[in-house]
Amino acid sequence: MLKKTKKRNKNKQVTVGDLDKALSSQSKTILREVDVKLESQTKAFDVKIDKAMESQSETILEALDFRFDKFSGEIKKDLGKKDNKINKILNQQDKILKKLTDLNDESVASFDLYKKHDKKIVNHEERILALEIKS
Repeated sequence: MLKKTKKRNKNKQVTVGDLDKALSSQSKTILREVDVKLESQTKAFDVKIDKAMESQSETILEALDFRFDKFSGEIKKDLGKKDNKINKILNQQDKILKKLTDLNDESVASFDLYKKHDKKIVNHEERILALEIKS
């Protein structure tokens, strides 16, 4: 608010210093009042922005939660399908490994049998040769 100024003598001239003093005090008062109004408006604006940001962030978080839930369900389905495929592959590998193990066991047994037969053949050849020499 503006301060009341003292009545001056009409004959007295106003100097630049007098005007500076009067304007300086009025300027300070005006600036103070403007600062107070701006501060109150800024606080009100900050409150409105905070409320708007809070509601927007909640909306965004809800949307993200929904999307992540949807994607997690899809990922679980995909993992389930891949687990089934991996299980089928592992089962086939187990079958192949079993066949290879059986073939290896059969090969070892055949080799042992071969050695045994080879010894008998050598023994028979020696006996036949001895009989041929005698006759």
